[in-house]
Amino acid sequence: MCGRTAITKSAGEIADACSYRGRNNEVQKPTWKGNGSKTYNGSYNKGPKSCSPILLQNRLQHSGTNEELSERIIMPMQWGMVPSWHKGDPKKFNFNMINCRCDTITEKKSFAKALEHGQRCVVLAEGFYEWHAENGNKQPYYIQLKDSITPHLQFNKEIENEEDGSCQTKKSGKQLLTMAGLFDKHVSEEQGELYTYTIITVDSSSSIKWLHHRMPAILETPESVERWLDAANVSDEKALELLKPTNCLEWYPVSEVVNNVRNDTSDCIKKIDLAKIKARKAKSGMLMANWLKKGEKRKSVDESESAHKKTK
Repeated sequence: MCGRTAITKSAGEIADACSYRGRNNEVQKPTWKGNGSKTYNGSYNKGPKSCSPILLQNRLQHSGTNEELSERIIMPMQWGMVPSWHKGDPKKFNFNMINCRCDTITEKKSFAKALEHGQRCVVLAEGFYEWHAENGNKQPYYIQLKDSITPHLQFNKEIENEEDGSCQTKKSGKQLLTMAGLFDKHVSEEQGELYTYTIITVDSSSSIKWLHHRMPAILETPESVERWLDAANVSDEKALELLKPTNCLEWYPVSEVVNNVRNDTSDCIKKIDLAKIKARKAKSGMLMANWLKKGEKRKSVDESESAHKKTK
């Protein structure tokens, strides 16, 4: 399961990171497109119902305006899919649809319909969180792509050389996670058009299974991103074959400050030293135990003296 993500880059940096070669073989950047009142705001701690940047094919959208859009667009969408068939206020849709299991995607009405209608998308993030049960506590871990796995996913911008037409790529910062997802559009009197999404999950790979039994379906290459988005030419069956466990992730423990979704600072993704924290807690526990022991001893002495006085 994937229930928290982090992405803090600006809209421009995200568009740069999603640069691709279009049908004319020229480097393009996806255009940002609005979603009513829903806007993208970077966050170290994004939870359900927050808005994240979603990459999709422009052919699936109809803006009704004269704005010029590229082949791909990025739209801020609300996390937690509200199916188009839901009647009434989307706020009253109480089913948890932040994740969608790849192995049952064709069996669930809401997901199957979105898949059938070509509503495939790519969820963008810098990382996500999972919690692991350790000694009765749940320790949070931050998970991101390994630096060496997919350099094309770094925040980058391809600059075309005017003299020979070649491209140079400027890279900066951490790599961008591209996770397979589905989206839907719900229309109601209360909120008008509302675009929402779900993240598709697969069985965890051998390297991360110890942390959680499910992981997001990660699209590791530009080709897999292109094929997943190209619902017009790539069948659902072929697209689903792209979704499989991958060993492209790395992780590290972070502070429990991330447990509260209201906490939104860089402390959420800051690596901590578990050994030092455990040693500190153990020392604190020993001090407390000694303090309680001294208190009990003092109480016992006081009671003994009191009893002795009464017998005189």
